[in-house]
Amino acid sequence: MQIKSLFENYTKLYPNEIDSLRLLSEQLDQSDDDITSRKNFIGHMTVSAFVINEHIKQVLLLEHKSLAKLLQPGGHVEKNDESLLAATLREIEEETGLKIADLNLRPISPRDREVPFDVDTHYIPENPKKGEPGHYHHDFRYVYTTENNNVAIDPTESNNYRWVDWGQFAELPNFTKVADKIETILEPNLRIRI
Repeated sequence: MQIKSLFENYTKLYPNEIDSLRLLSEQLDQSDDDITSRKNFIGHMTVSAFVINEHIKQVLLLEHKSLAKLLQPGGHVEKNDESLLAATLREIEEETGLKIADLNLRPISPRDREVPFDVDTHYIPENPKKGEPGHYHHDFRYVYTTENNNVAIDPTESNNYRWVDWGQFAELPNFTKVADKIETILEPNLRIRI
């Protein structure tokens, strides 16, 4: 996987985010540790997807079992994932039951569909049950649209799911920044259509 080049292309699109992604940048420049390995407890890659039904103007969020938060589908990159997009599609299917045929990627860069629309580094607290110290996730995020509302959650990962109205989603503190970015990707603009 060409994570460093994807990150470089991302920061060309969003140079104002370089400071907030310094840890990821340093890891990509200096570390020999596999940044996709979940055993890398400095920080490691995750992927996630904002799945949006444009027809009903709603975003799919999952009630995460261990974090007790509403989050977009996503998770760790695995060794057999051929790309970050493949990892994202695998995670969507595992967590929601939605298949690749149900999903339409909405890339930020038509020339390089793998470039995420958002990269977020966030702290994950220690998990004694898993024997994991506190560490960082470097989450590469993508946008998919769908017309399928039939979701079948993985009960080991999520307690429930919700299709959240766009206006409500855009006001949630954790999603305000990404909502603005998503609006630049989707055409016509969701706020105009509401």
